[in-house]
Amino acid sequence: MSFEYDPASSLRHWPTPMGRFGKNPFGENLYRIVLTESRRHLVGGLWPDGATGYHWVPKYRSVKAPWILERWRWEMLSKAKWDELVDPVSGWPLFGPYPTRGDYELVWEFDSGVDADNLDNIIGFVNRRDSWSFQDHRDRVAAEYQQEENDIRKAGRDEIRDCMTAFGGAPISYGRFGRGTKTQRDFATAQDMNLPIPCGRPQNLNGLEVTSSMFAGGV
Repeated sequence: MSFEYDPASSLRHWPTPMGRFGKNPFGENLYRIVLTESRRHLVGGLWPDGATGYHWVPKYRSVKAPWILERWRWEMLSKAKWDELVDPVSGWPLFGPYPTRGDYELVWEFDSGVDADNLDNIIGFVNRRDSWSFQDHRDRVAAEYQQEENDIRKAGRDEIRDCMTAFGGAPISYGRFGRGTKTQRDFATAQDMNLPIPCGRPQNLNGLEVTSSMFAGGV
């Protein structure tokens, strides 16, 4: 086994007391904030140098946030399932000894920094999420997907609106001269108004010819 990393001394914690959020049966904090790059776990098997054994490797390789929140869990795989996890080449146990004391898992990424988020609100959310049913999780994912779809559609409408002929069909008013919203103004072309000619492939939208918002000729 490689001892280039020690979980007790090498793991870096954010300097804030976490005991108020609860303790596990072993008297350890239920939650902890740690530096992502300092969080490692054991991986065993045959390595590129030909050696077989364990090495401490980064646990969250795909996480970009520098700091993360972890929660202690005791609901691990059964020991029988854990022992089935082996390196397919060497047959070496993949993740080391079975974690009889449980382990910590990622529950939150501080993308904007730890101080930018309300820790009480985050942990309250995580605790509530633990009681969600499968349907609750499914409904939340569906709602997030629908919101993303709505945002994409709105962005598309805004871009089309920006590309339309100046003033489009919006009501205008200047000084004592004005036009009510009940009267639709006749559309003018860019050539009629002596405007720069947009480049790009024209598209027809409700009888209007619109193009990309990029202008040609360096205007």
